[in-house]
Amino acid sequence: SSLSIQLYTNENELGTLNLCSEEPAAFTPEVEELAVALAAQAAVGLATARSADNLRSALASRDVIGYERCQEERTA
Repeated sequence: SSLSIQLYTNENELGTLNLCSEEPAAFTPEVEELAVALAAQAAVGLATARSADNLRSALASRDVIGYERCQEERTA
């Protein structure tokens, strides 16, 4: 059996949670409900991590741009 649940937020599609079992019909409606809840939490965690990473990258770029402008002003 396999169960695939899309990981998404209102803004992004983030991937898929894939569950597999060697047992036929392993995923009952209750298990599916729990998997959907887990996928929702995983999507929030992934989106938060990506946002934090994007923020760090933006700050690093800002520092480089600020440094380059400062160097240009010194040589002008």
